[in-house]
Amino acid sequence: MSQLADAAPGEAAANELERLSRELLAALAPARDDERYTAPESGSWSAIEVLAHAVEFVPYWAEQAAGVSARDDGGDRPFGRTHDDPARIAAVREHTKDRYEALALRLDEVVRSSTTTLRAIPREGWTRTAVHARRGSMSVEQIVRQFLLDHLTEHTAQAAAAVARNDQPAEGDVTKVFHCGELKEGCAEVIRGSSTEDVVAQAKRHAEKEHGHTEHPADKVAQVIARIRDE
Repeated sequence: MSQLADAAPGEAAANELERLSRELLAALAPARDDERYTAPESGSWSAIEVLAHAVEFVPYWAEQAAGVSARDDGGDRPFGRTHDDPARIAAVREHTKDRYEALALRLDEVVRSSTTTLRAIPREGWTRTAVHARRGSMSVEQIVRQFLLDHLTEHTAQAAAAVARNDQPAEGDVTKVFHCGELKEGCAEVIRGSSTEDVVAQAKRHAEKEHGHTEHPADKVAQVIARIRDE
């Protein structure tokens, strides 16, 4: 069982969803429009497409989880969708040119409604199960963890990386700077680089050498990117 099985699973899940949505917006807020709207390479999503996707899938999976939690049928009925579902793709394509500010407000709205949905799931509902077309039998806890929370963590890293790859240095461009103390209390290290990617790479090496962090989770990398500034 994960931490969602603690005293208040709905509250824990809702709090984590709120935190993850803030991290996604924090990764995109400092970026320029050309960084947000440009796909870093052919076949990949731009940061704004990732945000549009989040606006669609967050309420979808929260409602799917709530629906399964209300069942009392032995857990053998299907739920959800697969990666190639037309509605999933259409939501990204329809909003690929929406203003960042509008999508950010929309994400706030759907997160508020989705956290209400999660908090309303009764304790017994978190262990109820249904069958996914590709992943088989899953409990509500697993649905929320894999399709909602881990999914949003992965896409936050994807959006942050898309912005970073578009942030290539040009002649006369400003230096990028990150103050480690903003995330690690008491650390006075100041990291400078020619691009966001350069600073992130240096920050990872610093974290390994000085703070003993041998792994770099996507949500932590997104927090670093959100705090990189022009000098």
